[in-house]
Amino acid sequence: MRKKGVIKYKWQIALMTLVFFCLSLVPFPNGFVDVLAETILKSPIINSDGTVTFYYQGNGTESAVKVKGEFSNWNTIDMEKGENDIWTINVEGISGINQYGIVTWSSDTVDQELGDWQGDPLNSYKKADNPAVVVNPQVSNGSVTLYYLGNGTETRVAVKGSFDEDWGVLHEMTNESSSNIWSVTIDVEKGNYEYGIVTWSPETADQEWGDWQGDPLNPKHSEEGNFTSNALLTVGEGSDTDLPNQQDKKVVKVRFIKEGETKYDNWGFWTWYPGQNGKFIEFDYVDKEGAYTLLELPANVTEGQLGIIVKEGHGWDNKATGNLEYEISELNNDNNEIVVTYGDKENPKSVEQRAFIKEYENINLNIHYKRSQKDYDNWNLWTWLDGADGEKVEFTSEDSYGKVATKVYKNLVNDTKLGFIVKRTEGDNEWAEKDVENNRFIDLRHVSSDGTLDIYLSQGKEAFSYHSALVSKEITDLDGQVNGDMLYHNTWDSLYKYPFGAVAKGTDVTVRMHAQKGDLQYARVLVRNTNTNRSDLYNMEKVSTITLHEEEVDIWEGKFTPDEIGVYGYKFIAGDGDVVKYYCEDGNEGKTGTVGDKNGLFFQLTVYDKGYKTPDWMKEAVVYQIFPDRFNNGDTSNDSAKTNARGEEPIEVKKSWNSLPDNPRLGENNIDDIDGAYSGDGIWSNDFFGGDIKGIQEKLDYLQSLGVNTLYLNPIAMAASNHKYDATDYKTLDPMFGTEKDFKEFTSELKSRGMHLIVDGVFNHVGDDSIYFDRYGKYNTVGAYEYWSYVYDLMNNEGIDQEVAMTKAEEYFVESGQTFSEEKWHLWFNIKNSKVDVGTTNERYDYQGWWGYDSLPEFKSLTKDEAIELGLAKEDDEFVNKASEWNNKELVNYIYKDEDSVAKQWINWGADGWRLDVANEVDTIFWNDFRVEMKAHNENTLILGEIWDDASKYFIGDQYDSVMNYRIRAALIDYLKNGNATRLNDTLMAVYEDYPEEAFYALMNLMGSHDVARAIYILGGGSDSSERAELGSYDENLGKQRLKLATLFEFGYAGAPTIYYGDEAGVTGSKDPDCRRSYPWGNEDTSLISFYESIGTIIKENKDLFSHGDLTTLYTGDEGVYVYGRSYKDNHAVVAINPTNTDAKVTVDLKEFTGNGTNFTDGLDSSYNVTVKDGKVEITIPAMTGRMMTSTNVIKVPEAVKNVIGTEGNGQVTLKWDSVKEAKEYKVYSSSFKGSLQTEIKTVENTELTVEGLTNGNRLYFAVSVIDKDGNESPLTWSEELTPHSEITWIGNLSDVEVKKVDISTAINVSAEVYIENISNVEGISTGLVGRLLVKYPGDKDFTLVKGSYAGEVGDNDLFTASFMANKAGQYEYKFEFTTKGTYGFNDKDSIKSTEVKTFELSAVDDGVPAEAIELETPEEQSGEVNLNWNVVGENNIALYEIVRDGVVIERIQDGSIVSYKDTDVKNKTKYNYEIIAYTNGGNAIKSNSVSVTPDLVMVEVTFKLKAPSYTPLDATITMPGAMNGWDVGSWEMSRNGAVTTDWTYTISVLEGETIEYKYVKGGSWAQEALMNYSNPKAANQSKYGCTTGEGGNEKVIVVNQGDGKMLVENEVVRWKDMPVVVLDPSTGSYTKNETITVRGNSMLDPNLTINGESVVVDENGNFAYAVKLNVGKNDIAIHIEPTEENKNNPDIFNNNEEAIGFATKDLNLEITRLEEGEEIPGPVINAEDKIVNLGDEFNPLDGVTAIDALGNDITEKIEVLENTVDTSKEGEYKVVYKVADDNGKEATREIKVTVTKNEEGKKPGIDIKHEEDNNKPEAIPKTGGTNVIYYIGIALILIAGGMYFTFKKKNIS
Repeated sequence: MRKKGVIKYKWQIALMTLVFFCLSLVPFPNGFVDVLAETILKSPIINSDGTVTFYYQGNGTESAVKVKGEFSNWNTIDMEKGENDIWTINVEGISGINQYGIVTWSSDTVDQELGDWQGDPLNSYKKADNPAVVVNPQVSNGSVTLYYLGNGTETRVAVKGSFDEDWGVLHEMTNESSSNIWSVTIDVEKGNYEYGIVTWSPETADQEWGDWQGDPLNPKHSEEGNFTSNALLTVGEGSDTDLPNQQDKKVVKVRFIKEGETKYDNWGFWTWYPGQNGKFIEFDYVDKEGAYTLLELPANVTEGQLGIIVKEGHGWDNKATGNLEYEISELNNDNNEIVVTYGDKENPKSVEQRAFIKEYENINLNIHYKRSQKDYDNWNLWTWLDGADGEKVEFTSEDSYGKVATKVYKNLVNDTKLGFIVKRTEGDNEWAEKDVENNRFIDLRHVSSDGTLDIYLSQGKEAFSYHSALVSKEITDLDGQVNGDMLYHNTWDSLYKYPFGAVAKGTDVTVRMHAQKGDLQYARVLVRNTNTNRSDLYNMEKVSTITLHEEEVDIWEGKFTPDEIGVYGYKFIAGDGDVVKYYCEDGNEGKTGTVGDKNGLFFQLTVYDKGYKTPDWMKEAVVYQIFPDRFNNGDTSNDSAKTNARGEEPIEVKKSWNSLPDNPRLGENNIDDIDGAYSGDGIWSNDFFGGDIKGIQEKLDYLQSLGVNTLYLNPIAMAASNHKYDATDYKTLDPMFGTEKDFKEFTSELKSRGMHLIVDGVFNHVGDDSIYFDRYGKYNTVGAYEYWSYVYDLMNNEGIDQEVAMTKAEEYFVESGQTFSEEKWHLWFNIKNSKVDVGTTNERYDYQGWWGYDSLPEFKSLTKDEAIELGLAKEDDEFVNKASEWNNKELVNYIYKDEDSVAKQWINWGADGWRLDVANEVDTIFWNDFRVEMKAHNENTLILGEIWDDASKYFIGDQYDSVMNYRIRAALIDYLKNGNATRLNDTLMAVYEDYPEEAFYALMNLMGSHDVARAIYILGGGSDSSERAELGSYDENLGKQRLKLATLFEFGYAGAPTIYYGDEAGVTGSKDPDCRRSYPWGNEDTSLISFYESIGTIIKENKDLFSHGDLTTLYTGDEGVYVYGRSYKDNHAVVAINPTNTDAKVTVDLKEFTGNGTNFTDGLDSSYNVTVKDGKVEITIPAMTGRMMTSTNVIKVPEAVKNVIGTEGNGQVTLKWDSVKEAKEYKVYSSSFKGSLQTEIKTVENTELTVEGLTNGNRLYFAVSVIDKDGNESPLTWSEELTPHSEITWIGNLSDVEVKKVDISTAINVSAEVYIENISNVEGISTGLVGRLLVKYPGDKDFTLVKGSYAGEVGDNDLFTASFMANKAGQYEYKFEFTTKGTYGFNDKDSIKSTEVKTFELSAVDDGVPAEAIELETPEEQSGEVNLNWNVVGENNIALYEIVRDGVVIERIQDGSIVSYKDTDVKNKTKYNYEIIAYTNGGNAIKSNSVSVTPDLVMVEVTFKLKAPSYTPLDATITMPGAMNGWDVGSWEMSRNGAVTTDWTYTISVLEGETIEYKYVKGGSWAQEALMNYSNPKAANQSKYGCTTGEGGNEKVIVVNQGDGKMLVENEVVRWKDMPVVVLDPSTGSYTKNETITVRGNSMLDPNLTINGESVVVDENGNFAYAVKLNVGKNDIAIHIEPTEENKNNPDIFNNNEEAIGFATKDLNLEITRLEEGEEIPGPVINAEDKIVNLGDEFNPLDGVTAIDALGNDITEKIEVLENTVDTSKEGEYKVVYKVADDNGKEATREIKVTVTKNEEGKKPGIDIKHEEDNNKPEAIPKTGGTNVIYYIGIALILIAGGMYFTFKKKNIS
């Protein structure tokens, strides 16, 4: 019992009063009141009436705030907004401790479905990390649980009360929560009691009695409203808190069915039961049967009446039932369904009470799962019934939403809950990744009446929905207005795009998108020609609403006709009001897309010239690529035709034909070759084997035995190197290959054999040792380098200007007997008057070299003025308006225009086509002109480009015929290694879609070339990071087996299969130069050659079929089998590939491919035959093999019918078509879409059919097919659109308008009547009949359209009405129009019937002016839209706005408060004029100023260039996930474009000014992310240590035009995330005779690195070398790396980030075999690297230089310095030459480069990217500070402290 006390603290009250008074006088700064309010607010508050009030302090941006918790079954409850942005809600019925939280929504909310979880900022008490609300007492079955919320100071809390005699027991409470929530459970008999809570703390004055608290959490007290008085407790009968067990709650499923309808908006039911006087509950869910809600009765409601009235909305006008009442005690727990079927108003058709769940023998559960990037591989489900074991369930089917998993449960009795987890499997790891971390549970009580239940999940979102992807109440879209999840387009589906793939200029293109039914106000398609930057915007029309996969969707359709060639892009704009979403390409090359923003990628559409034609001989080609020096030596006399290679470099003659190509990288990196120490001369590309033209000619019989009919030779023109990509003289055959006569005899024999020849042209650069450049002064004609070096020497030595020096130079060269070329070669290059590599043997004047190689000077790009000034062009020549090689007309004429030009000469000598090296690095206009010229010279000349990625822009008819198809190579490598047939098909379909058929059938389909590692090596698992195939790890036999499959695939596929010389003989090899080994004559793999010969024979015997036949994908199985078909006239082929280790038997559907009875025989196994039956064939393919089956007979499908025409009638369409001879019968189909979604109507034997029972006004397409006697069906032939409709008999009775004055607030109503004989007299609107009102406002040229509405019957006539607002004085014209063909009918002028035109006149009312002025702002230029903004000056008396564009009113808006408008119905590059006219209600107007704007799409071609570490495999797949492609690791795949270094590029077009945010990854995995030299200094530093914690790890660039609409971004990878350590030497599997071997490599900086458990030192560049002792035989060397403890703890590096530490921790193992004695020991090796020395530093040439002999012994002390030119007092490049001899007298030398440079502090490579400060971001809060703020905070703290002191003052306990 509490003793009442006396208030002793008068002075405290006085002080608080004074503080409040002072504060009232303080002029608080802006926002301070809000801050103060938030500070003093408390939430939640328990009220004396038992309710709980929740508060939330908003910031003014919230559009909605809701609370949800355990008390609401986690359903949200709306909060209401009050003053100072304080949101509140009172909630009743809470008892005990409940988790809860507050959720907010604003325009910045990312996930508009779930909102932003705020917890409760005003409540520090937690339960399971969520805010907790606690209301005492919680009574259940005689037990009472009480809680107390402590403040952290309590040492003891207890309860005492009248339930114990004389209040004599203290029931101790315990605190098991970090949130200071104390609790105790007491058993109490039935009755009424008083009690209180007592606390103790160090400040408790009376430690015996403690501090009395009453119960702040109990609303009922002995003194009402005084929470410190004794709390009241009732247990037993009469208690409103006595709760039964939770599982005893009764749940009622209330269902409402409107037969034949699906709309249930606003429908619900009024319900009442004991404790609830009545409330309206809207139906939450809609399934197949109807709408329903699960009504959960309070646990204490166990008897009495449950009442229900089903009705629409909160009003009582539309009730579906009267009072329905049920006795609660008779309801079974958890299994009651009340089903109301709508009848006539309050008289339902039926009311049924039934059980649910228990009735169903089977429950079919379908779980639909959507992943944004469609990456479903290895994702599956784990499911379990409550209390039972779990099981794995796979996604086995697909719908428009995503993947679907189906599970059937049989005979469930009491199961109402199913748990599930979406997870990803990786190998043996079933739990590699969870989509959502928490377990989720499906309530089976949602099951539909047919026993099915559909669940919809989205990637990464915990919430899910029942029955459909969108539930109107629970799940809203990102912005609540456009449901992005339901937007969909598929470029490979004729429903969404027609025709498929590339189209000729002038072709009509139809694109469609589907959206949620009724979701969009408008849709548009933005179409852009990337070649010209022209863009057009087309309005789309909603053409149908259909059901797809049980979803109702609207189909929006747009049509456009590209009228110029180019690579087009298109994307969709979906809008509702001001809300816009974009449906864009997802970065995965075609098919489906994703929801993005205005920067989203475009779906690609290639538009080519109608006359585009490629040579047929290339479509029929089987190509054999030859590296001439390495194929066959047919004339040894020319082996010594040259004495030098480049400059004075010697020619390195190989010891034997079977020697390996010299690889100087071995020497540079001190790596042993396969037969010992590196023995080459260290010079690149100067080793020659003697192959020549005669050698090729000798082997033509062999080549033809393989089926080869076309040769492609790497360059054969005179050049210094063995590869010849450094031309010395374009017009001369290299003398080491033969003579002009040899070449002409060779081509003559090719022609006699029916063979073709492709030669290689390099028209981007030449060699520095060439007649054009002549760096080494070898040639009589003046070259560019000798000329300009002489000019610059004169200028620099004599101080004369350039013009004088050029004159002197010309005189000098003429006097010395040299001549200048007519074409002025000496002016073709970009040579600068500045030297590089000064002080070295490579000192030179700087010039532009290909990819920086000084051996390959590039042709200079010139402007028009530069070309004319240099005499390389004339004024009247044609120019391109930028710097280009094409502006150099002397170069153009020499290369291809002159009759004796380079390109024409080789064609005249017998070549048939050109392969163009680095074609993408030559200006497009050059190739445009090249094609015109070469096709005029010989129309069958092939033009083939070296393009590594998408070549669409070269295939529009103005550049190439073909390219080297590296895309198919990459796809096949992936398929043959991984067996994913679906992924292979996606890639091949993307290529097929992108390219015109003329190009697609002429592609050079390859598996190997001189630029990539050999196919056998790569397919066998080798990595091209190895310098030799033998130094890598691969399975040669596996590689050969896979190569057979690749060959089989490419020989059967469309395009020209290409053999890289020696692949067919088993040649292996890693990257260049190892891939350029000599052909192994005498050592061939004869079984492999035999396979090629077999394939070649099949191709030759079926030439037309495999060259020109149609291509069809027939099967892509989960087991890995891929099957495709070819068909040409009467021939068919089926090619099947099985790359797996298991035999496969697959059933392939051939109904649309060939007829029943067609027989196929395998050309590789003549004993294997199959026959088509019932449209199918079963094929068995043994493991790791394939079949190439050709038809021995063909039962063709019947010929298609012609001329399907139709006549429209009332509810019917009559079809007619031409007869087909072999027809037994005809099938007729109908569809809402031409070419898709057809449904069979009827089978007939004649050629005419009347289709009846159709709905008038419903547009349809009809198709007819032929069925022959064997049941084969022809392709469909489609009609044009046909719309059944009735004929209007009469229209009239257009009503008069009697209004005389303008009154905008009152609409003007107009009506008209229409009569259709025998139809209008039936009640209801005539089907298909639609009407519209046309109003011509005063001053308007055109009528404004107003939708008409059916208003009932007037006699036998249909009455239509429409209303409009008249806003201005003057004469109006109006009329009604009708059509019976639905809304489509208004597009058909012949179907429109019109009333007469009537007029009326209005006068204005004098009600003042709308405003003083309207100030219209000049809008910014944007693409595809114009955003207007204006200011209203003076008092706003505006009732309506007119938006006027180019003098025409485009919108009337009856809302005077708006000050902005978005016009999206505009075209880019078109100028528009706008003005705004404002009206008063009486029609008085004021006009704004006029503004002009030209919407435009400014695109920049952005090229990303990435430099990766040298150890990166050249065949690695590098991609650029980023914000624009949804961070998809498979998007934006980069290309090397032929580079032999670790350099990758990617090019994309983006709007200027936009930001690109991105990363780089390797291998399509975040686990292989690039650690870069980031612009963020901290992240860049972390990269060096192998660490990424995500801080600043995204790169961002703002797109700017750096010139010619282009931008270059260069990035560097420091290391890869998955490669904290890399071993460079030796390779695992290596052999040695040494007792020790030195392991060399590179690692992250400052690691804990061990080899065989011993610590290894790493230098400042990450390099290490460690000697390991070997035993004879196999040795396992264990390498371990992880960060040091110091770096793990360092906040600037790993900062204890476990994930980052995990990636930087790795184990490697090397297997090295030590050989026995007896074999010859190679020579020693000097380990020395190029060095950089700071100016003025000391230099010791022996520092860091080591040497070992072949046995691994250290012989460093024997090193001699032969030459040292280093001078550290001068900047420049110097050399040091070392020599060492081992104990056996074997010597080695090594030369290094030493660069002396100035040490400039603070300079770092890379691009500085300026990041915007937070203050520049929208809605950012500026940083402020100072004494004023501190002052106000101090006052607030005084207030708070005083309040808390007074509130918590202790009470005495008697």
